[in-house]
Amino acid sequence: MSTPAAAALRFARASAGVEAVTMTIGARNAQLIFVATTGQWARAVLSSTGAARALCAELGIPCHDGWTDALRRRVTD
Repeated sequence: MSTPAAAALRFARASAGVEAVTMTIGARNAQLIFVATTGQWARAVLSSTGAARALCAELGIPCHDGWTDALRRRVTD
């Protein structure tokens, strides 16, 4: 069975031009949203923003703290 985080990682590895947005949720956790050039996206919840940044570094994916205007437009267009 696939977890949402595993599905998000598969999406990030398989999609072109992926960038990520990380944001704190709750007291300790972070959400990591992978956004492809097509505007499609996938979400994973991690233990901290540091863990989210580390995962992005491991995958070679640019990571932003919060939404950039370009990524916001990519998702909503």
